[in-house]
Amino acid sequence: MTETTQRVLIFLAGALSGALATRYYFKKKQKPVEEPASTAEEPKSAEPSGDIPPDPPIEEVLKEYNIPVPPQREYDDQPIIIDESQYMEDPDYSCMTLAYFADGALAEADTCTLMDDDRDSIVGTEFMKRFAEDDELDTVYVQNDARQFYFEITRDPRNYMDLVRANPYLMAGEAYDNFDDDEY
Repeated sequence: MTETTQRVLIFLAGALSGALATRYYFKKKQKPVEEPASTAEEPKSAEPSGDIPPDPPIEEVLKEYNIPVPPQREYDDQPIIIDESQYMEDPDYSCMTLAYFADGALAEADTCTLMDDDRDSIVGTEFMKRFAEDDELDTVYVQNDARQFYFEITRDPRNYMDLVRANPYLMAGEAYDNFDDDEY
């Protein structure tokens, strides 16, 4: 018998004895499973059983371990102007960049999709006042708690209709046909 064959046989003998020892060990530890009386499972109640007490409120747990309770954040019903430092402060909020054009149109900065349906409740009107008060201001940040959104509104010196006329692919079809120049 060659040396390689001998090593393979020793390896297989060791693997087989290890597998048999493991099977014997777990068979000895395993308890027989009792069959339930009926095959249908009983529905579990939504209420905790009397053995386990319900979890205490998180505020009580924090106080128990002398951990300061963070203040509850107050949410506004209306969109509010915020500082740049507050922009993207809440990781649960989504962000969107809007362009405020010289003719008063407000559109998504990436696609130039006009934002005309209920924009007062989405971004408010305060940002327009800020732009009117300060000609040097380029960006205003708005937070909308009701929609969980941050808006970065940038000033664009161009007119929206001039931009769309020069680039008709930005606004195609029915939206372009129904756009009213006089509104903006």
